[in-house]
Amino acid sequence: MREVLKKAVDPSDEVVESVKGGESIDIVNDEDDEEKLAREREFKKFTAAIGDEGDPTMLILRAHLFSESLLERYITFKFPRGDKVIENAALSFHQKLIIVDAFDELGDHIISSLRNLNKLRNQCAHQLDKRISDGDVLKVGSPLGTMFTRLRREANFDEIILLRSIINYICGYLTGHCHCYENSTSQKSGK
Repeated sequence: MREVLKKAVDPSDEVVESVKGGESIDIVNDEDDEEKLAREREFKKFTAAIGDEGDPTMLILRAHLFSESLLERYITFKFPRGDKVIENAALSFHQKLIIVDAFDELGDHIISSLRNLNKLRNQCAHQLDKRISDGDVLKVGSPLGTMFTRLRREANFDEIILLRSIINYICGYLTGHCHCYENSTSQKSGK
């Protein structure tokens, strides 16, 4: 029997359920095999980066690193030579987030959550005894609005489960945007 590990939501708000161990992904809508394989590859990248991390501080650090790589990926595809921006500009997470926000394609709720994730990550990185509080989880999750309320209910108000659900949602949303944009760009250019 397969155990459902997490849910991520793509930009069109269709739920994608993934199973423990990355065995497969059950997708709500009909997609061709190539699209399913692409989603599985994306999920494997996510699980390789985040894993089953149980320590909230490490979860924040890993999620921050993974989301930063998604911001870089987004910038790389949005600019004609985005690779030069990423490789040569030595941008901070905050600066990358400002650039991505300027494209005005991600929802303000995601940008705000990422901004708060960045603040929390900085606290974790610079305060040796930093512990993730309920208030910290609230700051990262509350910009998600009704989605946060839903995630909170599903987590049965368990803050660690809620934190992981928030991270899954944010990273799933960003991954979906990157994936959709990359595919639309490669289809337009005939790649």
